[in-house]
Amino acid sequence: MLPSHISDSLTDDVTDNLQYDFNNADYNGLCSFLCGCDWSSLLTDSLDVDLLWNRFTEVLNFGISMFVPTVRYSAKRKPRYPKHIRRLFHKKCTLWHALKKYGRSSIRKRYQSISLACKKAVNEFVHNKEASLIVDGYVKGPRLSGTIF
Repeated sequence: MLPSHISDSLTDDVTDNLQYDFNNADYNGLCSFLCGCDWSSLLTDSLDVDLLWNRFTEVLNFGISMFVPTVRYSAKRKPRYPKHIRRLFHKKCTLWHALKKYGRSSIRKRYQSISLACKKAVNEFVHNKEASLIVDGYVKGPRLSGTIF
């Protein structure tokens, strides 16, 4: 069974400018903690699925709070795009100002074209970043292999 202070400690640890640093997590400790839980007694005394889900996530979140360190991050941090995307944004901004000043249809067409190019470049950049995270296994540290139960 879980200690009664779990629910209180989960809300105290999480603030708006903290995030979990899974790259430096103690996966062996987390695995041992989860293996040491008495899942039978936690998940068999009720037929209410929502209650069982809440118990499961409470245990999991408590384990994460114990074995995964948190790092502070800046809420104002913007993504750093490659130079070619930053240039597209600059062109888009310049064309927007020209469109507002002159209102010509030729400028509008160029603005729409550059705007579409920006959107495609950002989507491609995000897609490639996500694909590289998947290939790298999300974290650089040790991975949990197989089942943990």
